[in-house]
Amino acid sequence: MKSSPENRLARNFSSRFAFLTTLLTFALAFLLTACSGVNAGTPSSQTGAATPSTAKATLSSAPTTINFGTVQLNSKAATSVVNLTNVGTFAETIESAAIAPTSIFSIEGWSGPVTLKPGQTVQLRTVFAPKSTGSYSGALTLVTLGVAPAESAEPAVIDGPNLPSPRMSQVNITVVGAASAENDAPPIATVGVSVSPISVALQSGQSKQYTSAVTGTSNTAVTWVAALGSISTSGFYTAPLVTSRTLDTVSAISVADSMKYANSAITINPTGGSGGGTGSGPYSILNQEDITNVPSPNSLFGKQLPVDVMSHLAVNGEIEAQESMLACIGSGCSPFSQIVIAAPNSTQDNNGVPFFYGQASDPFYMCGNQSGYNSCGNTPTVSGYSPTNVPFHAPSGAQPSSGDSDQFTQIWDQESNNMIYLYWGTSGNRPAHTFPACPNSSHTGTLGDPCSFPAADYGTMNDRDETRAYGILSGDSLNVAAGLGHVRVQEFIQGQINHPIYLNTACQQPSDGDGGSSTVPAIVFPNTIYGAQSCGGQTGANLDHAPPGGALIFLDYTDAQLALLQPYVPAWQYVLLQGMSHFGGYVGDTGNPLHPSRIEDATAYNAAGISDPLLSWLNGQPNDVGTTCGSQGCNLNWQNMKWRGSCPTANGGADNLCSLSSHIHIADQCVAKGLAGMTAAEGACF
Repeated sequence: MKSSPENRLARNFSSRFAFLTTLLTFALAFLLTACSGVNAGTPSSQTGAATPSTAKATLSSAPTTINFGTVQLNSKAATSVVNLTNVGTFAETIESAAIAPTSIFSIEGWSGPVTLKPGQTVQLRTVFAPKSTGSYSGALTLVTLGVAPAESAEPAVIDGPNLPSPRMSQVNITVVGAASAENDAPPIATVGVSVSPISVALQSGQSKQYTSAVTGTSNTAVTWVAALGSISTSGFYTAPLVTSRTLDTVSAISVADSMKYANSAITINPTGGSGGGTGSGPYSILNQEDITNVPSPNSLFGKQLPVDVMSHLAVNGEIEAQESMLACIGSGCSPFSQIVIAAPNSTQDNNGVPFFYGQASDPFYMCGNQSGYNSCGNTPTVSGYSPTNVPFHAPSGAQPSSGDSDQFTQIWDQESNNMIYLYWGTSGNRPAHTFPACPNSSHTGTLGDPCSFPAADYGTMNDRDETRAYGILSGDSLNVAAGLGHVRVQEFIQGQINHPIYLNTACQQPSDGDGGSSTVPAIVFPNTIYGAQSCGGQTGANLDHAPPGGALIFLDYTDAQLALLQPYVPAWQYVLLQGMSHFGGYVGDTGNPLHPSRIEDATAYNAAGISDPLLSWLNGQPNDVGTTCGSQGCNLNWQNMKWRGSCPTANGGADNLCSLSSHIHIADQCVAKGLAGMTAAEGACF
């Protein structure tokens, strides 16, 4: 919409019986085959390779090959940890894990089965204990159970009448190692780290004291890191507030050798209270839906990037993406990529979007063009999305964000399954935009006599499960259906974003091309109506290659690279790196250098008498997370990735993992068209 004044803050700071039957059939029996080029217990002069599975498993392993190197006979058994990540879009259950030959290799601490939600990781510890000298090879075999891939371009609807078929898959990981004689030259001492406990189950908000042991060095200090929860410098861990069963990881990183660390797996179960819930509706601020339950999952705003997205890049996409992180309008401002987490009731909250849950017990409200009702503002271009004269449930007293410029509010009427999205641009007028108490002297708040609410500048209403979701005048400049791309508080805390992200840039490319003077911004699909603020006529650095409105910006990090980065970046930053790598984000509004915008704020929590969980969570993170917090909230520089120790290296350092600008791109608009289900004739490229 308008230019967001966030730079002021910069300066001051997710059954049916048929499925059960199939599961029982799978559970009768299955044969695990160890794929090895050697006989069990027999040394080999060459390394055998495990036969790769042809099933469409969504389990990714890091490393892809377990290599124990050379160990000395009769010495302590060598161990190696493999990280198993669900890189699919549905939950994946590791039913069993086996390693062969068992006389040489073993698995330590496996208690399975374990279910991983999309993006979640579990660690598996393997052991190498040879009995004689020589080279050995074998295989770690994992049998998984998940959802069969959909036949069409649309993802399966898992809670409708037609459930996706389960499918069983097998993943084989090659395991190699060698043993030398006792009188051979001893290997050079290396640093080893262990952590206790290696696994634990906690409830939402509970704490646990961790201990570590470091060998191979006189420096036994470690740095503690938690992926989701908070942990002190002495290893005292506090679980985050979650709404569903969540997996977290604690890492103890050696100070003497930052590449040596040990992990502990934590299962966090929800409880009542802030952020906790039952997992079923009707939902509320105290009983929130699972973070995998996203609006419009079958639209382009619920789909992951295609695997070949790097083959469909926009012209000058790298330049535009890189400079969007630097562009700064005007003079005297410091360009850096930021996200703003505003304090409750802060006037700096110009992009915060409160989220209210409407239930059947709440009164009806309505905006209209009839006497006694205020206007909803501009009418959506695509028919069927206007809230005019449509009653909906909302809690009395619902408010917009507290910004002194742009103000938003979002309501989910669960009875009608409609999403209502409202925008006000009147500066500093939040009390006038608050939903009045209903019933009141004018209306009873019933279906036949709904209450009115303050006139809005823009408003939309759409079914939460719709499949289009674009081309709609919705009170923000990307013109998408209500709530798409917004980041929820629990997505930060639980460490997973399952949708593209709404992005802001300093300004948008002029319609007459890079470097032009036009004040009309250029747009690309899925933006179909208009852009926000053009760079034409603006002053400042790096404005000649700004992205157009609607541009799909993404990071190219692989899951293996993300696993390397995770111990080095704060949890709030990692979830953005992962989300931007799996889904990307669409350029919507303007006001500051490239950053995630439209983040759920504390307004609805305050209305329920709950303190801001996001600020509380951020304040519980280690002191070196790179936050700048003050009375107005937190200003987070998400571009500055290197926060602890040396930058992790891969491919000899050539991957430059800690440089965001080396991994950021803009996709050709044909990618978004493909995600929207369009054809090649309509411009889709996959």
